[in-house]
Amino acid sequence: SCATNSGLLSMEFTNAWADSDVRAMLSAGSPQIGFVLLGACACGVLAGSYASAVTSLLAAFGFFTNRWTLASFKPGDGPKAGNQPPRTQRVLAVAFTLIFSLVTAIAAVLALLGI
Repeated sequence: SCATNSGLLSMEFTNAWADSDVRAMLSAGSPQIGFVLLGACACGVLAGSYASAVTSLLAAFGFFTNRWTLASFKPGDGPKAGNQPPRTQRVLAVAFTLIFSLVTAIAAVLALLGI
């Protein structure tokens, strides 16, 4: 347990707490980031930066996959990927976030260069 010097705060940090917190953050934030990237894709098309637009579209798809990866299905329902353990889903979602954040940075550089 973690406690402050005064002893007023005592909180138990467990793996279940971390898993649920990371899952909630990723599933709540990923769709909004995806929609922003779709807007960046549209701006790239309007500006004639087609490589940037395609890269932004790829990044948006990546952030939408986070939401689908973290979707909760009852056992036997949904796709086979929905029956993975929650830890595996979280690891995949974090990996997707890191990879597609890099793709987003590449899209931004391409847009700055007008490519």
